Amino acid sequence: MTSTFRFLLGICVILLPAFFLFHSPIAARMGDTRSNSAAPPTRSRPGAFQIVAFGSSTTRGYGASSEASTYPAQLQMLFAKSEPAGPLVDVVNRGINGEDVDAMLRRLNGDVLSRRPNLIIWQLGSNDALHGHALETFPDKLRQGLRAMRAAGSAVILIGPQWNPDPTAMTKLTVYADTIRAVARDENVAFIDRLTLMPRWVRDKLIRPEDLIGQDGVHMTDSGYRLLAEAAYETILATTPQLRTSTQTDVGRSKAPEVHSERGDASPRGLSAFEAKLHC
Repeated sequence: MTSTFRFLLGICVILLPAFFLFHSPIAARMGDTRSNSAAPPTRSRPGAFQIVAFGSSTTRGYGASSEASTYPAQLQMLFAKSEPAGPLVDVVNRGINGEDVDAMLRRLNGDVLSRRPNLIIWQLGSNDALHGHALETFPDKLRQGLRAMRAAGSAVILIGPQWNPDPTAMTKLTVYADTIRAVARDENVAFIDRLTLMPRWVRDKLIRPEDLIGQDGVHMTDSGYRLLAEAAYETILATTPQLRTSTQTDVGRSKAPEVHSERGDASPRGLSAFEAKLHC
């Protein structure tokens, strides 16, 4: 055996375990952002009211421990509790990690509207804010997407950016959240304002601050995604009368925001230092 062959064999022994680790389900559970694919395809049931969850890492479920712990999957489970007496509802996850509004508009027709959904929950804004998307063009692109969705016959609910532990990032995220809120008001679209909801969840003791954000310090945990699913569920029932039945009740957790919610009612008094940051 030549020295060159032994050297190459040694390299393979070192690199192969790392290759299999980062291309395994373990890596997926760890939230490897290099995997920029959408969730596995979902087949809708005939006659079901179809909801497409459209967005970036929050929708895809970055940081969730499993596919079942993503917010769209947990939203599906909330509707499933009312079956068979309640309406048949299918939730399809079309989130892709890292996307901004431009990337979402490019795949809107083929990945979302082609499914002819009854309702689209569009989550956006964080990547645009943090990756330097031009704020001047963002509102027009948001309106372009909303109008395309409505022209296709879909109702729309918007989800804005979430809280971030970095004060500089929060400044950018707040501007984009305010922009989305203003467009939602102009277009008469329901808006789930996470910059309001996340501090409220902590203040109402629905979740501990350390259980809301994952180890990366940015993305939500299974419990955070559960609360987001509950907020989406209540917002859907509030804005979609055909889905309200006598068998469906509020989940009794997070209160869905008003269609045009406003921030500013959260007080940091009496909270821990971490909780106080949630109110910046």
